[in-house]
Amino acid sequence: MEGGSGSGRQPDGRGIAGFVQRTRLQMRRDRRRERAMLEDAGFVARMLEVRTFVSVFRDVAQIIDFLQATTYGELAAGDRAGYYASFRDAMEALLAGEYADRVGSDGIRLERYILLAIADKR
Repeated sequence: MEGGSGSGRQPDGRGIAGFVQRTRLQMRRDRRRERAMLEDAGFVARMLEVRTFVSVFRDVAQIIDFLQATTYGELAAGDRAGYYASFRDAMEALLAGEYADRVGSDGIRLERYILLAIADKR
């Protein structure tokens, strides 16, 4: 990992720690926006909760397959073969460098953050 500490912390807010901090701030903004959207639609939010899911992929090709499946094949427009080749190369470089701590003997571990909303109709 760059920076030598292995923690992902860099003084300028880059790296994993900076990403997590920015993600948490964005999720708080998103929760306010989601709450407002629910209220505009006539619902009263009872609970908004962010859940973290960890997925383990055997390799970058499986990550791309997952992204294609979860976007119904609409991950890239136009030159899909060229896009996927560039995307694969970029992912492999990131996993060999800044995100090397995500790669282990069990595969590549990636986190996803999901906003769960429970609401009542007014």
